[in-house]
Amino acid sequence: MTHKIVFLDLDGVLLTLQPDKPGYQFSKEAVAALNFLTGVSGAEVVVSSSRRETLTPPNLRSLLESAGVTGYVVGCTPHISVFGRAGEIQFFVDEHRLKIASWVVLDDDPSLAEELGIRLVMVDERVGLTLENAKRAAQILGL
Repeated sequence: MTHKIVFLDLDGVLLTLQPDKPGYQFSKEAVAALNFLTGVSGAEVVVSSSRRETLTPPNLRSLLESAGVTGYVVGCTPHISVFGRAGEIQFFVDEHRLKIASWVVLDDDPSLAEELGIRLVMVDERVGLTLENAKRAAQILGL
């Protein structure tokens, strides 16, 4: 069985800066957009955020569930400092290539564009993931 995978950054994608609260907070609209994407595509989530370096996969799952994320979080990309985020994502894809049917990356880091090309959906960090971003991601996944 092959899977569709959404590689998910958190800061700037699901977590945004909100004027009335300190620090990054989960955006309800961004969470709803991710839930739309995983709902229509059946895609599973792999966390590629730097937060995976300080939180265990079960803690990340709990954090996302408590924010209202309904998609299945299968794990995280490995932390391989010499690769950078794009390299870590590609490493994960290469390691699981027989199990991955299609994949997309949701991130707010423009430096990933050159390496990830059309698989990257750039998210505006000031707004977070939008329904339009999610629809574009669904197209990349083959829907």
